Amino acid sequence: MGGGAVTTFNHYIALGDSMSIDLYPSLDLGHEVNELPIGAASLLHTNHDATWPEMRGKDLSTRFPGIELTNLTSDGATTSLVLNSQLSTLRRLADNGERSLVSLTIGGNDLLEALGDFANLEQVARRTASNVARCLDKLAAIQPGAFTIVTTVYDPTDGTGNLPGLSELVGKLPIEHLNLLNDSIRELGGREQVQVADAQQHFRGHGMTAPEDDRWYWARNPIEPNARGAHELRKLWLATLDAAGE
Repeated sequence: MGGGAVTTFNHYIALGDSMSIDLYPSLDLGHEVNELPIGAASLLHTNHDATWPEMRGKDLSTRFPGIELTNLTSDGATTSLVLNSQLSTLRRLADNGERSLVSLTIGGNDLLEALGDFANLEQVARRTASNVARCLDKLAAIQPGAFTIVTTVYDPTDGTGNLPGLSELVGKLPIEHLNLLNDSIRELGGREQVQVADAQQHFRGHGMTAPEDDRWYWARNPIEPNARGAHELRKLWLATLDAAGE
């Protein structure tokens, strides 16, 4: 990490897409009406002890007592939505000069939206990577000194390109474009106060090639994280903080 060891945080800001939200982990556990705070961002802030008792006390609320959560993540978010909506909302929030921790999960939906036009996917992947960098630039302008964990996009096909439901419609998914995007995201880890959490690597082997009870994706729509997936993503974020000196 370029900026040295982290000292403390007063505010946690979650930006991005459904990799971070509560909905699909809650549905995975059968909560069809009322969501539980068991998405990756919620768990990073405050562990849900009833669901993950082994993680009691292993959260930001314990590590940084009094830390506030602003969760702006949304289902289906693209890099454009983060740039034009989530970060604009963040700009309007009061900034009291306290230190912020930010998690960012973005890019997967940009590629998904382009799957019907394989010929332009490389261009889309490069534009998406550029937009992720722009998100970090805009965030640094809004929240100077914030420490950001930017996350690679996981691959539920485990490198095969085969995803039930989607592959039947568009064919084998061109994973090389996801790899191009993720390689670009990894390069962002060289920035000041930015650390990369490599979800693609961490989730590998827990997608469609794994036995059903060892998958970290929601069975009804395996582009989304299930409860275990959200748990594993927050564990990855915690490990990323530890690697940064916390």
